[in-house]
Parts: sequence; C-alpha cells; structure tokens
Amino acid sequence: FLLALLGDGIFLAAVLFMKDSWRAGIPESDKTALVTGGVYALSRNPAFLGFDFMYFGVLFMYCNPFTAFFTVFAVVMLHLQILQEEKYMAAAFGEPYLEYKRTVFRYLGRKPQNMKINIRNYRESDFDAIERIHDAGRRTELRLAGLEEAFLPLRIAAER
Repeated sequence: FLLALLGDGIFLAAVLFMKDSWRAGIPESDKTALVTGGVYALSRNPAFLGFDFMYFGVLFMYCNPFTAFFTVFAVVMLHLQILQEEKYMAAAFGEPYLEYKRTVFRYLGRKPQNMKINIRNYRESDFDAIERIHDAGRRTELRLAGLEEAFLPLRIAAER
C-alpha cells in the first residue's frame, strides 16, 4: 500500500512541477518548455516512475498472477513510451535536453559530474597485493565450478 501511495505522490509532484508543459503522450503541435527542476532534477520521467511504483504497490497488495501479468505489461508499455518520448525530446529541445539526459538518469538519480579518476602506472611493488587478490578470487571461482585442481597461482603463471 505504501509503495502505491509513494507512486501517487511522485506522480502528483511530476504533474505539479510540469505546470503548463504537462501533456499526455507526445504533442504533435504544442511547443512546451523543457522542465528540469524540482522532481525532474532527480528523474527524467517521474510520472512514469510514479506509475511503476503504483503498479508494483498494487502487485504487492494483491500478489497474484493476474496483477503480476498486468504490472509487467504496464511497466514494459510505459518504458516503450519513455523511449518514444526521449526521441521526441531530443528532436524538440536539442542540446539542452541532451545535456539534461547526460546528468539525470531515466528513472531515478543524478549522474556523477566531473568525476576524475587518476590511475598511476604499475609498480613492481604492486605485484604482491595483485597476487593476493587474484589468487583468492581465482580459487573461489574454480571451487564453485568444481575445478579446484586447475588452480595456478599468479606468481607461477607470470613466470611461465
């Protein structure tokens, strides 16, 4: 019940933040504003996210094959609608929408910005740590596959 109620709240917030730009479906002739603030700063598709939560909330309340089928069907259909709208939005709003798309996830969350990763060059002193990590992971992998006898420590493999 709470998940469905959360979905209602998200949907309501999506409609309220959209204001005059709210449309059902893809507008053929209307030119609307690109809305990126409020709940749209956390989701490119909060109304659809709200619908998904509502469907899953109903599924969890009734938990039967009938509601499971319609939940899956609705979520897939809504996702297909999102894909169509994304094409429209890219054509209608161009670079501002593409930038928005680069910073906000389709369903929920913001993408990390200006993340810098520095990778230093390999040093011979790194080998012991790499060997420990490799050998532990490889042993587990081979044990789970029933191939423990195939284990070869990294140090031996590296010398070959």
